[in-house]
Amino acid sequence: ALAQGSDFDLVEYKKFLKEMKSVTKGAMTMSDTRRIGLTEIAAQIERHQPDIYFLDYLTLARMQGEGGWKDIGDFTKGLKDLAKETDTVIVSAAQLNRQAAGTKGVAGSDTIGGSDQIGQDADVIMTMKKHSETVIQYRLEKNRQGRAGYHWWMNLDLQKGIYREVSHNDAQDLIDRDKDREDDEY
Repeated sequence: ALAQGSDFDLVEYKKFLKEMKSVTKGAMTMSDTRRIGLTEIAAQIERHQPDIYFLDYLTLARMQGEGGWKDIGDFTKGLKDLAKETDTVIVSAAQLNRQAAGTKGVAGSDTIGGSDQIGQDADVIMTMKKHSETVIQYRLEKNRQGRAGYHWWMNLDLQKGIYREVSHNDAQDLIDRDKDREDDEY
């Protein structure tokens, strides 16, 4: 919503940015730069020394070659190596393939687009599906350090600053409410 310039409260967003340092421990760096390469990512990590680095998103990064499945795999391997070398958590968004659109629930790691290597190199894979304006279902598909294979529901309302876990029943009530509100608007 922020990137599109709609459906957000600029005053609340600025307040969030000012308060983020006091409520967030550690340092983070976010890159949404198109065509960023491993060298630039390494330089940002060296310069800012974050605990966590966010790359939004993977296939917009600059890779060797034409960006095919092998090039994507080489890039994710480079990210994994960089994370180990710098002791920095690297979180990257990746797009799902068209097959994911047809799934009723949250898609699995087999629907990550681009390259199977993305899933192989990742320590954690989490997928999500937006069910309505304020309800997202998450699935922890892979977790090298712990349990995986479960899902949960979240209520996300950016206008009100709400981000909280809800039960399946509460999620369904919110989905119904969102649908009713959408119907009333049309």
